Amino acid sequence: MITTHTLNVARHELIGLAASIVAATNPRLVGTTGIVVDETKHFVTIDTSRGRKRVPKRACTFRFGGVDIEGRDIEVAPEERIKLKVNHGRS
Repeated sequence: MITTHTLNVARHELIGLAASIVAATNPRLVGTTGIVVDETKHFVTIDTSRGRKRVPKRACTFRFGGVDIEGRDIEVAPEERIKLKVNHGRS
């Protein structure tokens, strides 16, 4: 279910947010947790306890503040995020 909070997170600046990877095409990425320190159109860099990991947005589902966001839904340049339309799950 898409909520107002989900839309806010999807449009928010991601740098500085706590993030966890809850699903990924690469199972080794699942469970990665830390603070987002950089973001590009296709990648997010997370500062973890074991160093920085640069992960592809498209391949992951992220959890920001208790809200799960599909990486493909936020695969835009950070400066374009304000224009982002999140998929509401409607056909």
